[in-house]
Amino acid sequence: PVGMKEAVKLQEAYDPVTSKDYPGGEQQLSPERREALGDLLLERREYDGSLVHYLQILKENPERQDIRYKVGVILLLAGQYQAARQELNTVLVAKPQMIEAKEGVGLSYLEEKRYPEAIRIFREVLSQDRSRVKTRYLLGIAYLSQENPREAISIMEPALALGRKNLALLAAMGQAHLKLKDYHRALLYLKQGQSLDAKDKKINLNLGMALAG
Repeated sequence: PVGMKEAVKLQEAYDPVTSKDYPGGEQQLSPERREALGDLLLERREYDGSLVHYLQILKENPERQDIRYKVGVILLLAGQYQAARQELNTVLVAKPQMIEAKEGVGLSYLEEKRYPEAIRIFREVLSQDRSRVKTRYLLGIAYLSQENPREAISIMEPALALGRKNLALLAAMGQAHLKLKDYHRALLYLKQGQSLDAKDKKINLNLGMALAG
């Protein structure tokens, strides 16, 4: 996985990125072209190349918080959690209401198994938008990881009305009820999940445990 230092080296190695679309010479890419290429590479999960373009845009215009957010997301996906937090927190200084960036900070803590910090951040996100299904799911996972299934259920249950066809949410609800040995309710959620994806390994594993219980 690429880290921030490696990304900067990549940027320096390829900077300026040039285009030979026009006869008679090279032309430096415009910020718009760089952003389009960065987005395309990000969509293809070619994170190294995407970072090259995004970092060059930030070098020329450090106020582009939308681009900085994308850099944070790439670092998060690459497992560079501290570097990702640094970028996302910089975004939040300029745009404190950007809940996607705050959620990303919480996810970085969750991936590092720093559950109290993750819970604090996710609760801050929910204070801004209580209907956010993804945050309720992530907060529920944090509570499950702390062996607190009752709190996980209380957080995730309201999200079911908003995301009933959310496979990950149904799987987590089934797992939470399994931890409470409430096999009947666990089966209800897991069978709903199985109807969405009959081959999902996590659903089927927990379904087997619920049936055995």
